[in-house]
Amino acid sequence: MALCSSASSRVACVACPALYAYLKKIEPNISVQLLEYEKRFERYDGDFTFYDYNQLEDLPLELKHNFQVVVADLLYLSKECLEKVAHTISFLSSPKDFYIAIADRSGTARQSFKALEIASL
Repeated sequence: MALCSSASSRVACVACPALYAYLKKIEPNISVQLLEYEKRFERYDGDFTFYDYNQLEDLPLELKHNFQVVVADLLYLSKECLEKVAHTISFLSSPKDFYIAIADRSGTARQSFKALEIASL
């Protein structure tokens, strides 16, 4: 939570709405953006951005390189999906001083990090 507590820190939650809700519950003024495919989360108003990893080009440009913390939930993803999410993380991450957290409940961490290396080229 210390990473997120700075007034200038912004957090992106990619496909992890439970984390978004938790962060807002414990720190209501935190600057956090939920990127999610399920439109039922539109109720979060300005904190919600529709996200389809097949349409990265549709993400608003104001999100580009605008987050110091990026968290992505990569449950059961194919190599193609991992690579696209890695490109999303590169798009969202601040060019300096950023942190990435990847939820890895399916054993895909090694593939995730390889995909992130590809995305940063």
